[in-house]
Parts: sequence; C-alpha cells; structure tokens
Amino acid sequence: MEEQDEIDTSFLELQLSEVEMLHSMYPKDGEFELDDPLVIADVREFVDGKVADIPPRISFAIKVSPESGASTGKDDFELICSLPHQYPNLEPEIFVRHNFCSRQQQKQVNQDLTDFISTLERGDICITEAIQWLQENGANYISSTENLPTSQGDGDATKSDIKHTTLTRLWIHSHHIRSKFKRRDLLDMAADMQLTGFCLPGKPGIICIEGYKEICEEFWHRVRRWTWKKISCKHREDEPIESEGESKTLKEFRFFENFEEISFDAHAFHGRDYHMDLGKFYQYLDEHKCGYIFKILLGVDGKIPTT
Repeated sequence: MEEQDEIDTSFLELQLSEVEMLHSMYPKDGEFELDDPLVIADVREFVDGKVADIPPRISFAIKVSPESGASTGKDDFELICSLPHQYPNLEPEIFVRHNFCSRQQQKQVNQDLTDFISTLERGDICITEAIQWLQENGANYISSTENLPTSQGDGDATKSDIKHTTLTRLWIHSHHIRSKFKRRDLLDMAADMQLTGFCLPGKPGIICIEGYKEICEEFWHRVRRWTWKKISCKHREDEPIESEGESKTLKEFRFFENFEEISFDAHAFHGRDYHMDLGKFYQYLDEHKCGYIFKILLGVDGKIPTT
C-alpha cells in the first residue's frame, strides 16, 4: 500500500489531466466511464492541500473499437484502468475484456498489452498509447462467431471432459468491495462458470462461491489477481462426490441456487464506504444453513436481529 509521504501530487495532477483528455476523446454515453466519479473531486482536493486523507485510486473503463472495419459495438473491447497514486511513474493496472475472446485469447491480449506498456518510458502518461495498441492489434484476438467461448470451453478448468471428483465452497473476505466494475465482473464470471453463491459489497466485502473444485479454484485464481487493498480466502470446504459407497450431487451440496449480489440496509460511514447490517447478513446465512461461517469470516458471534 502506498504511504502518504511517498505520493507526489504532480503525478496526481497528470492523472487528472489525462482523465480530462480521455473524457473529451470519448464524450458519448458509455464510451468513457469512471468507476466512481466522486474520486476526481477527492483527488483534486488532495492535490490542492484541502484534505490530508489519501484519496482512492482513479479507475475507469473505455470502449475501444479495433481498426478493422466499422464499429458495430459488438466488436468493442473494454479497457479497464486503475491508476496507482504514483502513475505515471509506475505502470497503470490495465485489464482488457471482450465478449468474443476465448479465455486463452483474453489472457494473451492482456499479457501482450502489459508487455507493450512495460516498454514505454515511465513518467509519461500512456493510456492513449494503450488504446492505440489495442485499436491496431485487438482484431487479432477476437474469435470468429463459430468459435465463441462457452462455459465448457477454452481448455481451462471448466472443460466438460474433466472428471470432477470434489465439490468445493470458498469463503472470501475482502477489506472492502465497492467498485461497480468488480461487482459486475464477479456476477458475470460466476454466471459464465456456472457457480453459485453471493457477493456482499461494502466494508468488509464477502464472496462465497460453490461448485466443482477445479472451477472454484480458477475463479479464485482470477479474482485474487485483481487490485485489492486486502483479500483472502478465509475458509474452504471440500467434499468428495463419492465417499464410502455414497455419492453427493452438486445440487445437494449447494447452499445457494444461483450467484447474486446481496445487500442489507447499508449504513454509510467514512465517506462513500458503508457497512451492511450484519445482523441481517447473519440471518441470511442462517436461512441458507451456513450461519456457522459468520464467526469464521468476521470473528464475532452472529445474532438474528429482533423485530
């Protein structure tokens, strides 16, 4: 984590200027979207010396069309950027998404873009260079419509020819979950991988996923690589599909029918962060036969709120 005395406000000034430039380059609705527009005011106040608290990072998403042919929207890449406080002296954290990229193609385009950014001179803003690279090279990573990715393809842990032997449930604890991009991506990825569970945003943030062992591990592998203040898998439950002559189906193992975002009477505190009503969270867990996990996740006994 970056310390306050290490933050050079001239870097933040450059970030503000770059965001303003990008917004002018992509003025249409949906082309350029800040994760949290209020962060810009926070950064400006910090730069101007009006506040001492270190502001959150600036994060945003840009729709980028490859140069091959006219854009129809469906060919657009989504370039998700998170700027460390020391950017552009440090590399930006960038992730590329595309609906028609297989997982292997998406992994490759992200690696190649990261390699390209590493060749650029530090100290200069570089998001426009990343956009240009993606415009020029993005079409090379897009699958044809005959080879669209599915939840059972791409040679990864979800491949249908894998013989699953273990059912798994992971309980993940994050310092906070606030980003609308992360929340959207958690929902999309869980649905794509056919996992069940929930995401509880706020401070702290809680994620539960359940499904086949290999797929849960792939989900956790991807999520923990995102930018987090702190995140850990607090508890894991594994159960063999066949044990001592008995077998258990995935449906029998699951506590949840799908994967959804849940919320319970959020209480604002400390700016835009918020706590959920933990009594109602415990009640939710108890109703799904997993109230035991509350103390493991949060270190205190759960109590069902009185009405």
